[in-house]
Amino acid sequence: MEKSVESWNYQLIVSVYIMTLLASYLFLPCLCRIGTIKIAAASIIFFVIGLRILLAWKRKEKSNDWKIYVTFMFAGPLFIEVILGH
Repeated sequence: MEKSVESWNYQLIVSVYIMTLLASYLFLPCLCRIGTIKIAAASIIFFVIGLRILLAWKRKEKSNDWKIYVTFMFAGPLFIEVILGH
């Protein structure tokens, strides 16, 4: 059986990107050094994912990899909170 390959769903990806980026900046910060570290880590994660999305768009990629990046965007802030905590 052949694996179904589809083009990237950019509308969904950009919507999730904006939503999770805003959520990260609203819920991760606290008025302490660890809050600054959390925001820096989130910014790096979102920057790397943003570059990957732009690369896929530029290359007109057709794969199911976009689903992984949507998962990373949702899991990124949670991962940062679990690892760095309060």
